[in-house]
Amino acid sequence: MVICLFILFCAAACNTAMRDGAKSATLKAGMSNTLTLSKGEVVYDLNGEWSIETNLSGNTSYNGLATIKQEGDRFVAVLTSGNYPHAAPLEKVKGTLKGAGISKIQLYTIYGWVNSFGEIEEAGNRIILDTQLPEIEANTTLTRK
Repeated sequence: MVICLFILFCAAACNTAMRDGAKSATLKAGMSNTLTLSKGEVVYDLNGEWSIETNLSGNTSYNGLATIKQEGDRFVAVLTSGNYPHAAPLEKVKGTLKGAGISKIQLYTIYGWVNSFGEIEEAGNRIILDTQLPEIEANTTLTRK
């Protein structure tokens, strides 16, 4: 029993470490789609227009357009149009950046704000969120226009 718990703990720790660091890259000042914060840290510049699509594990999908506004390391994606079950404009995604990644991200759902796991891909042109909701999972992708 103790060995099984130890193996499960190790597997969970390895999975978390891989998810948090598998796609991390070092950003440097002057790289495309980046900005340098006042303390010298370089993060992705997410400002602009994005398409947004959410697929639910129950075979339902929503899509639309969003505008991301970023101040320093914090950003908010405001849904401007689409077929989501919320009236636009509405804050749909908000988060905090850390280097080439995301330290915290939340998705607005019918349950309110829900913590998610997020990654930035394609040199700052795609954001992927995985959100666990009661009884279903939501996979959201934002793609720079």
